[in-house]
Amino acid sequence: VGMKSTSYLKYVQRANSVPTSPILPRPASPAMRGPTSSHIGTTLSTLTLIGLATWLVPILAFYGYLGTSIKSLFLLDNSVASAVGNLSMVTLGILIAQYAPSKSRAMYMSVTASFMNLALLAGDLISKKANSLYVVTRTDFSQLGNLMLVIFIINSIFSFIGIYLLRFTEKK
Repeated sequence: VGMKSTSYLKYVQRANSVPTSPILPRPASPAMRGPTSSHIGTTLSTLTLIGLATWLVPILAFYGYLGTSIKSLFLLDNSVASAVGNLSMVTLGILIAQYAPSKSRAMYMSVTASFMNLALLAGDLISKKANSLYVVTRTDFSQLGNLMLVIFIINSIFSFIGIYLLRFTEKK
């Protein structure tokens, strides 16, 4: 009887354990061990704000609100934007690995990777359409400011709609 209860205790401890991460805090109670909108929503909101801030700097520079060269800012913006993109994918991967049920983590990872791919493809399609509406050539930059503002607004709207839908579906 003592042996059975010890092995049962170990089984319960293993079932309730969640892999820890240096980035994300360990959930406080077993009731919070599932994917909660507060953790995922907060992470997505933070990444969205960082991403939108990287868009805001070149827009301000284009309209002359920053006293620096536009070429140096675009170089800095491209390097920061790619790092933010990689950081967001790694962070979302950690969230999935931490909160997905242990028997279906691979499925959660593959579904999330598919949705990330879908989002990247949608972004490419929106960029192509915006580039066809606001034509920017090597000699004519008159539409560049409008193009950057439209992309900034579209990114903001889609990002915050996604975060709102995540929080709305979690509350049901």
